[in-house]
Amino acid sequence: MDLHQVEYLLIKANEFRSRDLWLHAAQLYYRVLANFPDRKPVYFDLAQMYNNMGYPRAAEQILIRGLKHFPEDPDILYAIGISTYRSGLYSASERYFERLLPTKHPEVHAYLGCIAERSDRMQKAAWHFEEASKISSDFRPARYLLIETLVQLQSYERALELATASIEAGDAEWQIYSFAAVASVHTGSPESAVEYIRTALNNDPDDYTTLMLAAEEIAVSPSYALAQPILEYLVKLNPLSVQALVLLGNISNKALKREQAYDYYSKALAIDPGNATALERLQMLRNTQRKTV
Repeated sequence: MDLHQVEYLLIKANEFRSRDLWLHAAQLYYRVLANFPDRKPVYFDLAQMYNNMGYPRAAEQILIRGLKHFPEDPDILYAIGISTYRSGLYSASERYFERLLPTKHPEVHAYLGCIAERSDRMQKAAWHFEEASKISSDFRPARYLLIETLVQLQSYERALELATASIEAGDAEWQIYSFAAVASVHTGSPESAVEYIRTALNNDPDDYTTLMLAAEEIAVSPSYALAQPILEYLVKLNPLSVQALVLLGNISNKALKREQAYDYYSKALAIDPGNATALERLQMLRNTQRKTV
């Protein structure tokens, strides 16, 4: 097979791909590789085609085959790392990305951080996100992930420092305001926490989980009353939020607004009749009412 025949086969293979005739295209790609295994783009074309067909493991195998002809090729290693990550093969993905560490790409550290986070190696995850941020200060995903991880590690002062810097730079995602709120509560500034949350709410966010994280931290702090408007917003966002209703009940109970607390706990139980916290608090309210009668 000469080079002209190779070019013809590749043209035909691409035509088959454009018509979703995957098997016909694959046969031609394999014919090319059998004669010219140094055609690196063909490995990527085949891998992409297998991914489109829903066969990620086949895509990985063809990339691994390419790696045998191009040892330590960064493009192939990166493609295998992503492919195995998306397939949930995190240990394999980690091994491939670690081979790319000498390239000092922020994306490599970001993926390694996400893999470490999935296996609860939070310190290692934070280190990778920090390295990604050092390599490229403009790589915003790493900064966001670093702040989130520091909050989970309870490194609140460092998390607040990074979040504040991002906010002052004017390029912070609204979730960073929520992380800043959590960190502010734990560094003794609940009023600042509420201001951060208000800024997030002004953007009308729909990320219930991130907002709840901040609201819950404020609700269990000495400044618990500041969480009420946030939790009321979350109930509007998700009317079936048992967690928000229970926290609102707790706040009302602490403020001695027992009828309001009773109403919140009852609403929570209407959604989740077996909720242990709501059942316990409701029973305590009933006992208190009996004693006052």
